[in-house]
Amino acid sequence: MVYSPVEYEPAMWNSSNALLVHIDVLPAETDNHYQPDAELVGDIAGTVRKIAEQITSPLQLSDAAATILQDRQQQRQLLAMQGASLDQFALHPLCIVRAMQDIINSDVSLTVDMGSFHIWIARYLYSFRARQIMISNGQQTMGVALPWAIGA
Repeated sequence: MVYSPVEYEPAMWNSSNALLVHIDVLPAETDNHYQPDAELVGDIAGTVRKIAEQITSPLQLSDAAATILQDRQQQRQLLAMQGASLDQFALHPLCIVRAMQDIINSDVSLTVDMGSFHIWIARYLYSFRARQIMISNGQQTMGVALPWAIGA
């Protein structure tokens, strides 16, 4: 399983106390529902590559998993086409997200303040490394994205 503290609380998805391996650039932030059995701290891409090298037989997806992945791929393609084709008087947020996706690579860090646009960024912009996109939660001062950007 994969978990990030900016996502869902572990209590929501780890009710059965599953076997957990924490792979991240930072050590795990543990609580009653998130106590990894093993931690692999360091370069995530390199770690996953080394794990993948140890897999000797191809992964067999269940029909349900294959359907979900196929649907996800179709949704991404549809989203990209929709964002590229929106033509209206005012700029649609999805159009901006689509344009941003074209210029964001692994060297870019993005800081986003609160507001409705952060929802579009969080849902539809793909990132390439841990902590590449920093979005304030509603408990922070407005304008926090600027000092974050300076610090990044």
